[in-house]
Amino acid sequence: MTDILPDIRKVTADPRFDGGPVLISCAMVEDEVTCAMKAVGAQIPVIWVDRGYHNEPTRLRAVLQERIDWVEDRGAKTVLLAFGLCGNGAVGLRTRSATLAMPRFDDCINFMLKHGERMQRGLSKAGVMYLTRGWSQDEAATVIGLRERYALKYGERRANIIMRHMFEGYKAVSLIDNGCYDVGSVMPIACATARELGVCTRVDEGGNEVLEKLLSGRWDDDILVVEPGRALEQDDFEFEDKRKR
Repeated sequence: MTDILPDIRKVTADPRFDGGPVLISCAMVEDEVTCAMKAVGAQIPVIWVDRGYHNEPTRLRAVLQERIDWVEDRGAKTVLLAFGLCGNGAVGLRTRSATLAMPRFDDCINFMLKHGERMQRGLSKAGVMYLTRGWSQDEAATVIGLRERYALKYGERRANIIMRHMFEGYKAVSLIDNGCYDVGSVMPIACATARELGVCTRVDEGGNEVLEKLLSGRWDDDILVVEPGRALEQDDFEFEDKRKR
């Protein structure tokens, strides 16, 4: 068990879920979850998980399993996860008696980039740093914040060397326009990040239909549904065409 308790801002301190669905979501996609809830008219209790765990897959797995057990103990019969595979952090997760459903994508960037029919497993491009409003609020993950910490610890010269080696493969910074936040409000952060990396800034069209499907129960191949007792596997996240081979 971890020492991190669920963030239950939208439910009571010790709720009973009475057989209804419960969403366990990364705080990084709060804009998108809120937008999807409004779009489909869903009123589902949400257990928020700190955004910092995406850098620690093993710890993320433990935290998610703890929350799954917690909501099942309180009567949830359907557990929805607003996460992707997340560096294999989802591998091994299981429910005891509830149905588990989540996006069949490598990570939240990929399910936010989806709009229209998906023709391949991954939608993100190599050499592109993707941002949303949620990602820009993660001070631990931002390029600007990272450089400042390195400069304080190692000095300006070594900080420049470290940053150059860490990000030399990047060619662009992209804002994902999924309709869930004001892109203009995040553009200054995107431009500052691009200047730091010496690359261009662009806007890529995204969507929020994956979360809308998850929350509305319109589950197609974009949504992974796992029966009670079966542990999630990495192969579960393969795109449909590959799984049929």
